[in-house]
Amino acid sequence: MSNIIDIRSPLQAQLVSIHVDTGQQVQKGTLVATLELMKMQHAIEAPENGIITVTTNAEGQMIDEGQPIARIEVNDKQSRNTDAQAPEPTASALLELRNARALTMDVARPDAMAMRHAKGKRSARENISDLIDPESFREYGQLVFAAQRTRRDVDDLKRNTPADGLVAGLATINSDTAQKNDACVVMHYDYTVLAGTQGAMNHAKTDRLLKIAEADQRPVVFFTEGGGGRPGDVDVQ
Repeated sequence: MSNIIDIRSPLQAQLVSIHVDTGQQVQKGTLVATLELMKMQHAIEAPENGIITVTTNAEGQMIDEGQPIARIEVNDKQSRNTDAQAPEPTASALLELRNARALTMDVARPDAMAMRHAKGKRSARENISDLIDPESFREYGQLVFAAQRTRRDVDDLKRNTPADGLVAGLATINSDTAQKNDACVVMHYDYTVLAGTQGAMNHAKTDRLLKIAEADQRPVVFFTEGGGGRPGDVDVQ
C-alpha cells in the first residue's frame, strides 16, 4: 500500500532549483531541491523510496517554511513514515534564519522608527499588530528585499529594504466574535522603506496573496499609504 508524502521546505528561503521530474523514480536520500538562505545552500532530499508525482513551479522564487516542494508516492511497503518532511535544518541555519527575520522587525531599525514616530505616524507592523488577533500573523516573503543587487550591497538591502517595503500575510481578526474564523489577507506598504514604493518583489507578494484571497474567498485588508511605482529596481527582466 502506497503513501503520499509532501516534501516541504524546512525554512523560508529561495528555491534555487528542482532536481527531479514528475514521474521520476527516486531513492531515499535522492537530491530533490536546493534552497538558499543568507548565501548558504541547503539540500532537500527524498525521505523515502518512491515516485515523484508533483513538483512546484516556484523555482527561483522565495518560498515559505512548510511550503510543499514536491510530492512523492512511497512504494516501500515497510515504510511507516506517513508524515515525512524534508530533513531538519542545521542549528547554524536556524540561527541564520532567526537573525534574518530579526533584521526585518521595527526594533532593528531604530532611526527609521524614530523618524516615523516624530511625524506622528505608526509603522506598518504596529498597525497590523493592532488590527489582528495576537500571534495569528503568518507572514509571506518576510526575507525578500529590493531587486537592486547590481547597484547596492546585499547587506545594505537586507538592512534598509526589509520585506521590500510590504509587510504581508494571513491573520485572523476578531476571532472571538466572528462567526467564521478564517484568516484574512493583510497587506501594508511600509513607508519607512523607499517611501513605501511598489517594487518587484513586493508586487510578487501582492500577486500571490491576492490569488490566495480569490481562490479561498478570503477578505483582504490593504493599507496602501505609499509612494507609488518604484523606478529603481534593476534586477528584473
